[in-house]
Amino acid sequence: MSTPVVRHPVKAILDLSHNLEAEKSFLGSVILDNSVLDREILTPEDFHLQFYRQVYETMLEMWNERIGIDPVTLANRIIKSKIDLGGGRREFLDDLSWIVPTAANAKHYARILREQTFLRRARFLETSLSAAIKEEDPEKILRIQQRIGEMGASTPLESNHSIDAVDLSPTIPREHIVKDWIPRGIAIALYGPPGTGKSVFLTSMTVSIASGEPFYSLPTIQSGSVMYVSNEWPDKEEISRIWYEKTRQIPVGRLALEPSSPILEWVQTEKEGQRKEEWVWTAKGHEILRKIEKMKPDLIVLDTVLGLCSGIEQLNNATTYALGDLLQKKIASRFNAALIAVAHTNQASSKESLGQRLHYEAMAGGNGLPGAVRMAIGLTKVRVTDFGKGIENLTRAMVAVGASKFNVSGFRPCWTDENPGFFSWGQQGLEFDPNPRSATLKKGKDEEKIPVDVDCNGRRKYPEGGDDEDSF
Repeated sequence: MSTPVVRHPVKAILDLSHNLEAEKSFLGSVILDNSVLDREILTPEDFHLQFYRQVYETMLEMWNERIGIDPVTLANRIIKSKIDLGGGRREFLDDLSWIVPTAANAKHYARILREQTFLRRARFLETSLSAAIKEEDPEKILRIQQRIGEMGASTPLESNHSIDAVDLSPTIPREHIVKDWIPRGIAIALYGPPGTGKSVFLTSMTVSIASGEPFYSLPTIQSGSVMYVSNEWPDKEEISRIWYEKTRQIPVGRLALEPSSPILEWVQTEKEGQRKEEWVWTAKGHEILRKIEKMKPDLIVLDTVLGLCSGIEQLNNATTYALGDLLQKKIASRFNAALIAVAHTNQASSKESLGQRLHYEAMAGGNGLPGAVRMAIGLTKVRVTDFGKGIENLTRAMVAVGASKFNVSGFRPCWTDENPGFFSWGQQGLEFDPNPRSATLKKGKDEEKIPVDVDCNGRRKYPEGGDDEDSF
């Protein structure tokens, strides 16, 4: 019986799947419309030919620096980068402007390149697995099988069929990152005045998901991962101070902490002779996108989202709505992840009720960012007046949490603006408070019947004979 011949993985790379015409056509589309680089996010790995990969990387650098890309400026930048332009490469750059007649098909070319990348990875892993089996190396076989499993769960292929009407409706998440609280595939605005514990609340959620532990008794996704991007960490020492003790037991690869400069910039662009303003990714933004593409996290946190943006002096509903729309379409939907965008709000008016303070319309620019995302979560400090008349004081500081918007078919969060979750400040930070009424001190003897417990869905449990229609 003859021994099967197994080629070395490195040699197998030489004849892996590729489509050079699609690579050239995509690069030509960029010359015709530079903004293709924002609409169709690829990686250098998606280009099989090394020179095409170098051209794409150079284009990204120029676009991030707001330098117009044409055959002349591109060739000049490549020469400065000391990339060889011999062997007809200079002529190739000159021809890019007429390789395709229009940039309209850039999405189609990008899809082809992602398909080829997927096939190359599959072929390489197949060859590697064959070699490991021949070597009878169980540990290597297991590692390769795990990589194949991870690859199969995140196929980057896109459908090329015509659009069906059902495709225009919001997609129902297949699973929740946190059961009955955080669905997959949607962008969420989380907001509240300073001192309401937004960072503490999010830190607890992040650690719970990354470690696979319940979040305030709510089950989290198995083997979950989180990317937390923040502009509020000045240095590594600050990150260590906040996270080290909380994350020591989290498995490798489950949590990425990214201190970041702005990832989005509001700029004026020109397309087909018309000027418009829009959000575009900065160099740091493209770096973060590439890390997301590689890590494929279940939860992405942007803290604070406006601190990670630049290029605009005064925010308004139009700019913040465009921001929320981009986060939903370009990150949450594309990567099928939950994205939480943290925003600060001003201290609420003393005349506003608890429900009004938790409602997204109380947030500055309520028709902007919270109007564009699929879900809005508010946090607010609990006041004595939130418990009605006859209350003298509170024995402990509390925070209320509730969602006022949840535009996801078949989903209702366990804490809402009408039936919020109550949390008390304790030694471990914010702790779920099942009986917030126990913190109240009443005046006189004329006490109301009060609930003795509150479940996750906001349903109050009363003593026997109590009225379950009473409200806080």
